[in-house]
Amino acid sequence: MNGKTNAAVLCVALTALAAGVSAREVWTPAPLGSLKVGGTIGERIALTVDGNLKKIDYDKVFVNQFRTKDGKKTFVGTGNVMESLVLLAKQTGDRELLKIKEKLVSDILAAQASDGYIGCVRPEQRIWNSWDCEEVGFILDALVLDYVHFGNKTSLDAAVRGADWMLANWKNPTKGYDKFIYDKEILMGIAHGVWSVYDQTKNPAYRTFLTSTFDYLNWDMPVVLERDIGLKGHACGYLDTCYAQLAMYRTLGDPRLVRQTNRFLDHYLHGDGGLVTGLEGICECLNDSQEGSGCIGETCMSSYLLYTMDLALRTGAVDPALAGNIMERTLHNAFFAAQDRDGRRLRYYTPLEGVRNWWPTDDYCCPVNYRRAMGHVPEMLLYTNGSTLFANLYSPLEGEVAVGGVAVRVKEETDYPTSGKVRFTLSPAAKADFTFALRIPEWCAAATIRVNGAATDVRMPGKVFSVTRSWSAGDAVEVDFPMELRLVRGRKRQSGRCAFMRGPLVYATDLRFITDENRHPEEAANSQGVRNEDLLIVWPATAQLVSDDRARTGGTAIKVKGTLVSCQLGQECG
Repeated sequence: MNGKTNAAVLCVALTALAAGVSAREVWTPAPLGSLKVGGTIGERIALTVDGNLKKIDYDKVFVNQFRTKDGKKTFVGTGNVMESLVLLAKQTGDRELLKIKEKLVSDILAAQASDGYIGCVRPEQRIWNSWDCEEVGFILDALVLDYVHFGNKTSLDAAVRGADWMLANWKNPTKGYDKFIYDKEILMGIAHGVWSVYDQTKNPAYRTFLTSTFDYLNWDMPVVLERDIGLKGHACGYLDTCYAQLAMYRTLGDPRLVRQTNRFLDHYLHGDGGLVTGLEGICECLNDSQEGSGCIGETCMSSYLLYTMDLALRTGAVDPALAGNIMERTLHNAFFAAQDRDGRRLRYYTPLEGVRNWWPTDDYCCPVNYRRAMGHVPEMLLYTNGSTLFANLYSPLEGEVAVGGVAVRVKEETDYPTSGKVRFTLSPAAKADFTFALRIPEWCAAATIRVNGAATDVRMPGKVFSVTRSWSAGDAVEVDFPMELRLVRGRKRQSGRCAFMRGPLVYATDLRFITDENRHPEEAANSQGVRNEDLLIVWPATAQLVSDDRARTGGTAIKVKGTLVSCQLGQECG
């Protein structure tokens, strides 16, 4: 269900390169820790830190397997959670979180084998056992980031020894491996991890390993729907390779490295791959049926979509407004819906309809990818490119960024996505000429933008609007994105259904508020087991917005005739 006319990500033309942005002119995110983030995004960060990361038994869940290396678990997710600790400790400055990060890093480094192997499985299982490479790759990436953000040279040294072990011990695959996996999937995680080590060391052996040994430059896989031999069709496997290629593209600038990302986006935007919430896939695999129930919308998929679009935006591989529209839709619906209201529980799947279960443990792919992605979310708000400051995702924030060599204090005031009113106050250290750009959401047909009170009506949905001028301390940019209630019609498996949307948010029916007035008259005579929620009547003209904090602080709900109430998708509405 993603409505060809109304869905936010569908009306922007797909491009291979953003106009005026080359591969080496990278959009740079505001440095972690430079912005204090509030609102919905800030609340979710706090829930992840205080409600989740501080409540985990790291020794039991994420360390012991690395000490024993008994192979009882082939994927734990230690690198993912380590990365989230690095990023969120840097972002928040939380001392308790910093201590947890330092201990986990220290424990994993102490468990690293003398030959450099830094995984958790027995020697005969390594590399070609799923998912040893993924485990090791995320650890390498986390250790590199620990060096980048905290200057820990011991972490970088350990990452180098881990990457060297991988290169030295790479061997021919186990016979019959391709019956359950294919080569890019076995490299899930490790490709990005090894490239992260290359970014810091510039050792050409790492570059050759990925561009020649595994030929990432010429990888040209079609989008495979559902699951084929060798996990072809696996959504995260496909996006992980796109993500690794985009990291290489930032350095190499070879257009072949953008090909797979464009192919995925064509499927997602124009091939019925994306659901109305930004979700994708059935049972972890790419799909175009628009099915909404069951094992739908893996949290790893929504996390990888955020990673990939962020890197696609940074490298100029896709139009920044397009990337931002996808990020916004996915973040506020699919991604945040995977987290409990107190932050402790996380979901593997978040279907559009039916039961939404909580994952029972702290390890494995979806919980750890949620935490890792949350660590990267603060980097998705503001970007700079030379003398341009670009506002991508809207959230209350305050901090300082460098624009064209000038320190600019930025204050953003908003209750977005409750309303579309946003106020930026820009205060350069000295009067300076630069460009302030902001993303007009695709769902917003007409916006009003005021610069120091002078208004401009903007009709460019799904585009980037920019103002170039001489800025002085206290200059204000006020934005109004009108948020009208709208209905989005479904298609394929969602034919005959519709979704309420307002701004970037998708709303979900709370079945406890259904009254007889809402029930279809055929329901009483129904003998085919059709569910109540499939035979509801709503009157759009009676819809009204009401306050509702069940999904988020300052949240909203939609009330229509018959007291049917909708709250934000994915949350327990009670």
